[in-house]
Amino acid sequence: MFVSHDIDEAMKMGDKVAIFRDGKIEQMASPDELLARPASAFIADFVGRDRALKRLRLMCASDVALELARVARLGFSSADARTLLHDHLVDTLVVLDAQGKPVGHVGSLELAVGGRTLEAAQLRPLPGVVRATDDLRSVMSMLLAHGATWLPGIDADGRFIG
Repeated sequence: MFVSHDIDEAMKMGDKVAIFRDGKIEQMASPDELLARPASAFIADFVGRDRALKRLRLMCASDVALELARVARLGFSSADARTLLHDHLVDTLVVLDAQGKPVGHVGSLELAVGGRTLEAAQLRPLPGVVRATDDLRSVMSMLLAHGATWLPGIDADGRFIG
């Protein structure tokens, strides 16, 4: 048992959090439950108006569905890459090296002027990467900082996960 008057600390530390009012438990639940469904206006006010943002700290990148269809590899046929762009209705493909690590991204413009296969020289740099263990609030911050709508996710070894 851990006692704190700091709700953010309690949300990070506890599997269950009990919020007391006048010596009685007002609500006891998991941090996610408290933030998602406060039992009263008192609880909602206590956990804060930014509770949706606080929930993002409770989940990590590996907890969300990650899209895998936007991938090509170095040496991949440029024609096949254009087909992937078209078939998946995307404007860019993440390009992986032989070890499955993201090395850049490519769009239809680069594919139009490139050779027959994807080469490192025609890749645009990645706006950043998300580690599987990054919390979703950090991920959102990275997206905003880079002005990006997507970032590749990587595992502990730097391999692409989505």
